Amino acid sequence: MIIRSVDHLNQILQANQAAFGGRFQTQLTTRSNLTPVPSQSSSPPPLQPAPPAPVQSTNAGFGAFEQQVFDLTNQQRAQFGLAPLSLNLTLNDVAEKHSQDMAGNNYFSHQGRDGSQPWDRMRAGGYNYSRAAENIAFGQPTAQDVVTAWMNSPGHRQNILDPNLQEIGVGYYDGYWTQNFGTAMRLS
Repeated sequence: MIIRSVDHLNQILQANQAAFGGRFQTQLTTRSNLTPVPSQSSSPPPLQPAPPAPVQSTNAGFGAFEQQVFDLTNQQRAQFGLAPLSLNLTLNDVAEKHSQDMAGNNYFSHQGRDGSQPWDRMRAGGYNYSRAAENIAFGQPTAQDVVTAWMNSPGHRQNILDPNLQEIGVGYYDGYWTQNFGTAMRLS
């Protein structure tokens, strides 16, 4: 989903927090009956375009689920003639921490429990972007299931297939999935 303004995003996030947050607070007392819920996506308004940043070529510290989501996401992009996303370990760390925070605090939202938005977390993690987006999901048991769910959702699909996004980080923790996308901004 492309968000045109922070105010618009805050309205959506507040509605989602009310819709999903309360439901998960009461239904997530145990993890034995995980039920997939609609995933969410967000994107802040694009900033000035920047030339491509150097990418990191290693995937050290990447778990099997994250690697599968990374591969499946790039397979989807290839089917549409798009360049593959490069793994960015900073985005990956931010995505992993958000998935852990959602799982540890039993909530499902782009807005962190501390009030942070995806782009706040990216910048705090050291990623300066010209474009950024985030997809989240909960309850899909496999990487294939979560990528399929995202591709069947217009907002998520738009993030995955955005030709202006160049890098990705993927986080998975206890049923919570996060994809962070970005195009790094070169600082002069």
